[in-house]
Parts: sequence; structure tokens; C-alpha cells
Amino acid sequence: MNNKEFMDKVKLSPGMAGKTFGVQGFGNVGEWASKFISNDGGLIEVIIEWDCALYKKGGFDINDVIAWKEKHHTLKNYPNVTEITLDNPMGYMTKKVDVLIPAAVEKSVNKGNANQL
Repeated sequence: MNNKEFMDKVKLSPGMAGKTFGVQGFGNVGEWASKFISNDGGLIEVIIEWDCALYKKGGFDINDVIAWKEKHHTLKNYPNVTEITLDNPMGYMTKKVDVLIPAAVEKSVNKGNANQL
């Protein structure tokens, strides 16, 4: 994200700070990616798991989300959210963010949703 030429192509300024992110999957890959992104000033606004999806305008405190998941073994009922859904978590793939990270389910970006992302 520090490559100006690439970021110009996607119409974003270089750097991670202040960009919004969605993470589909909050296991090893999604959790660690979220931690590094947050540490570099990125805002994780959407977290999609198999059983729920969370949205928080302005971004989550990732360490708090990780602690909640470790204690409860789920993100259901996580209290510090703007929105939560249990009905259609994958529907949150289309939430407006600067960068979407598909970090779990294979083929989560497909011909059925690619034009909406």
C-alpha cells in the first residue's frame, strides 16, 4: 500500500493510516492481518465470521475483539459495535470500505458478488 503507482490505480493515497478495512475471517490470517493493519493506523470497520458479521464506524479496538473472541469462542454478542448481523454474515462483504481482505472462506469473492465489491 506504499506503492504510489498502484495506489493511484485504485484511487487511494499511499499508506495504511486512515484507510478502512473489512476482514472476512477472523482466524489466524484475519486476526493477525487486523492487528498489523491497526498498528499501522488502518481502521478495521468490518469483521465477517461464519456465524456473524460486525461493523463499527471508525474501526474496532482489535485487541479488545481478540480478547472477546478468546474468552467467548465467538464474536456473537460482541458489545462494541455499530451494527451486528447473525442472519447473513457474508452480506457484509459489500459494506463500503477501502480494502477488503478475504482471509477465510475459499471463493468468497466470486462472479455473484464481485461487481458489488
